[in-house]
Amino acid sequence: MHIPAKPGMVKLSLRPEVLHIEAKSDDKDSECLEGIVTESAYMGPIIEYSVKTAIGDLFTRGPAYETQHLKGEQVRVRIRPDEIIVIPACSE
Repeated sequence: MHIPAKPGMVKLSLRPEVLHIEAKSDDKDSECLEGIVTESAYMGPIIEYSVKTAIGDLFTRGPAYETQHLKGEQVRVRIRPDEIIVIPACSE
């Protein structure tokens, strides 16, 4: 659903499952943010990560069978534009 909004500040809403962590690469990709893994937690069939990026800390969750990343590792977080929900920021 698309709802028009006034230009200005916005907030982005993302589900942890739609953020995909990849090994850092020299390729420039507009759908990726570079970051550093600050936490990782193995939870049986899933693994959760906190990643520090230029836009803030991101939390992601994915299948444990994918490549696992260690705390301190430089990674890329892939975000598909169609998975982003844009919310107009409240003016205070």
